[in-house]
Amino acid sequence: MRKPFMIIYMLISSIVFSQKGGMLNLNIKNDTIHYLNLEKLSISVQVIENLATTTMTMRFYNHTNRILEGELNFPLGEGQNISRFAMDIDGNMREGVVIEKAKGTEVFESIVYRRVDPGLLEMTEGNNFKSRVYPINPKGFKTIIIAFEHELNVVKNQYLYLLPLNIKDVIKEFDVKVEVFESELKPKSIDHELVTLKFNKGNKGYQSKFSKSNFKANEQLGFSIPIQDKKLNLLTYRGVTDSISYFYKTDNISHKTKKKEKPDGITIYWDNSGSAFQKNSLKELALFDEYFKWAGNVNVEFITFANEIEKSILFEIKNGNWTALRLYLEQLKPDGGTQLGILNFKTAKYNEIMFFCDGLSNYGKSQIQLSSKPVSVINSNMVANHSYLKYIAQSTGGQYINLNNTPLNKALEVLTTENLQLLRVEYKEDEISDLFINHPSGDIDRFSLIGKINAKSADVVLHFGYPDKKTLFTEKVSIENKTVLANPLLERYWVQQKLNALNVNFQENKDEITVIGKKYGFVTKTTSLIVLDDISDYVNHHIVPP
Repeated sequence: MRKPFMIIYMLISSIVFSQKGGMLNLNIKNDTIHYLNLEKLSISVQVIENLATTTMTMRFYNHTNRILEGELNFPLGEGQNISRFAMDIDGNMREGVVIEKAKGTEVFESIVYRRVDPGLLEMTEGNNFKSRVYPINPKGFKTIIIAFEHELNVVKNQYLYLLPLNIKDVIKEFDVKVEVFESELKPKSIDHELVTLKFNKGNKGYQSKFSKSNFKANEQLGFSIPIQDKKLNLLTYRGVTDSISYFYKTDNISHKTKKKEKPDGITIYWDNSGSAFQKNSLKELALFDEYFKWAGNVNVEFITFANEIEKSILFEIKNGNWTALRLYLEQLKPDGGTQLGILNFKTAKYNEIMFFCDGLSNYGKSQIQLSSKPVSVINSNMVANHSYLKYIAQSTGGQYINLNNTPLNKALEVLTTENLQLLRVEYKEDEISDLFINHPSGDIDRFSLIGKINAKSADVVLHFGYPDKKTLFTEKVSIENKTVLANPLLERYWVQQKLNALNVNFQENKDEITVIGKKYGFVTKTTSLIVLDDISDYVNHHIVPP
């Protein structure tokens, strides 16, 4: 008989422990017995330019006399993607291998009753991941490694790395190692954070190490890296999987933006489904407060929806006073599923549109009917379909604002600024292929591009302008095909952007998503990572072992 579950929640690179649904969690209040302890946590961070890989090694101890099954849940933030899952088998770490999702679940269930060691990592809704581990033996240890990759934000000409941690219990062994490669400028620790990191010069950049016993990791780990010369470096890498050369560049848009004219009216679409309980409503209300102060006098068409359109109500805001709308928001009772396909932005009363939603559709039709009107997409839910939300914003000439990583003043700036758009891209198709361009959410003056280069050198010309589609200025990026990096991070980041693009129309692209996930070792909506105890299990289930 399988014993009770242990549940561990990791939220946006943080570890948050709580009690939910009667299941056993790592940290339980009052005098309840702790069934499982996080005895050791090792955090390793590697940074190249503004791309980072974070590896968290967690060792748990089951000090009961019962076998436990573990479930590790962790939603990752925007642009973050799992790059590694490993689990200890008889004291040695074994890497997970990619398998089709349905088969992974079938294999896990067929093995688990033998009380051997299977581990399964899969994607659930949004950018949420779940790992199942069985068994965690009585008086025994279990070690799990999770790694993820992402771009760093730029703040005041510095790359900013932040890892929120909220672990309530004391950890017997805690250590951090940070490596910043290819940097001539010394990284800096951030004041009032979890630990003060001291960086020393190494052969290829800077390093910092920190370790302590009986440590409480209940604050944010952070550091910053000064940007060299403002014009950021071009990175190139020759991939391992296909021996293809990849290039990556992030840069600032050099031209100034302009303030919007204050609108006469705005249409607001408001997700009132059950997932709204997970939103950060305080941040959304604070954003409204600042926005209506700026707008002054404006009419609002406010539309609530869940699995159907619920209500459409008109409000008149005078001198920034939006009390009536706020009272209406505060009495809303979220409920039901979400059907995004019921929305038609072409019917919006006003040309200014705001869309408050996590982008997850779990009922009926999932694709919104878009229009040529720019849509400002705002999300405060940690679990969200960031790819689709960005697609809505960028395809309509709007902006995506993720309130989980965008300060209030920056979000207001995005909403009140005439946003520059990437109108078109020019390059020779025999030299450049599979090019992806990314605008970080909440950032109106920065972009990054990544693609494959098939020549010794090539140029990419980006045309920027406003919604009138006239080119205001161009940015030329010259690329030399030479190996600069020995780290496969660049190839993996390209795969991530490819998957983001395919996920916008998941049903149409799910077969290609499966092929890419299996080829490059990525956890997707259709693929999982699995660890098995016995080599015969790999053979019997036709799974290529690590």
